[in-house]
Amino acid sequence: MTSPDLPQLDMGVLLDLFWFNASLGLSRFARGIDYGRCVEFPVIAAEILRVSGLKGRYLDVGSGLSILPTYIAARSQLSVTALDKFAWVDAQRRYLRRLRRSSWLRDGKFSVVQVDFLATSSLSEASFDIVSAVSVLEHMDGDGDTAAVRKIAALLKPGGRFVLSVPFNDLHPRDYYVRGAVYGASGSKGSTFYQRQYSTTTLRRRLLDAAPLIVDAVFFAGHYDRPNLARRIYVLDWPWKAMKVFYNWAAPFYVPQFLRLSDQPPGDADPTMLTVDTAFAFLRKPD
Repeated sequence: MTSPDLPQLDMGVLLDLFWFNASLGLSRFARGIDYGRCVEFPVIAAEILRVSGLKGRYLDVGSGLSILPTYIAARSQLSVTALDKFAWVDAQRRYLRRLRRSSWLRDGKFSVVQVDFLATSSLSEASFDIVSAVSVLEHMDGDGDTAAVRKIAALLKPGGRFVLSVPFNDLHPRDYYVRGAVYGASGSKGSTFYQRQYSTTTLRRRLLDAAPLIVDAVFFAGHYDRPNLARRIYVLDWPWKAMKVFYNWAAPFYVPQFLRLSDQPPGDADPTMLTVDTAFAFLRKPD
């Protein structure tokens, strides 16, 4: 059951993202847009473009290889900052070269910043009109996710917007650890924190109530009564994993048939570390 004011998946934005991704080169086209991102990216992008008025300053936290920052820059007059702790954020420069928009770096429309978001003091308070964190906060160990929300609230101008998405499982919220290094960092005793899946309770306690922000919307993406095709895609091993190249590029055309938006929180009785069940939240700093 969904409420009439629930944000909808804009297929026009999703298809525009498909062609935008393809314009970034053959490797991006073959890689496609990840299963879960086929819902996350258009929902987040549509909200950013709607509330920003297509102008102002926009910060994306944890950009990595994401096409979202360059897409927003190409579809608006927003001044974009793509920030990540790791060197893979330099992919944003490659995307700009593909778009023949390297001048954006020189002209100040686009900034690529490699820095630890929680540790940096280089960002000015009350300097951004909108901030996004797309499947990023869950990778922050300890109370890092809560600290990040507080810092984002401080970076927002009065009336500024914060849009976020995180993995969600209302039945079995938990932290996941893996052996060895994650993004180049290792934990103690050979076990490294990888990510967190939230529930209704932990979403509110760790994120929504972390800072004095107004919650405009909370909603979810899940499979509900439809086949969980993502689970079959994620668990492929070699040599079958190589088959993904034949359907990854087409994901925007079939994913909306399986993964849908709802105001009802999804729960998985048989959880796996990788999930596309997602919670979205749109927040606003008081004027």
